Amino acid sequence: DPSGHYRIEHVPVGTYPVHAWFPGTTTADGTVTIRANETTRQDFALTPLPPSQVRAPQPPVDAGPIIP
Repeated sequence: DPSGHYRIEHVPVGTYPVHAWFPGTTTADGTVTIRANETTRQDFALTPLPPSQVRAPQPPVDAGPIIP
């Protein structure tokens, strides 16, 4: 959400690599372990980029045809 909160549900038990990003910020990588019948919290520190490094969003390379 605009405040940076997120929730991902129905993730199978296991350990996963995670990559967090938000437009105009640095990225963060980590690992999260999901356990049965528990809520797991994973915080990320994303830092705003200097204006000179912020680029306009580009469409994904594999976006496919644009359908009007």
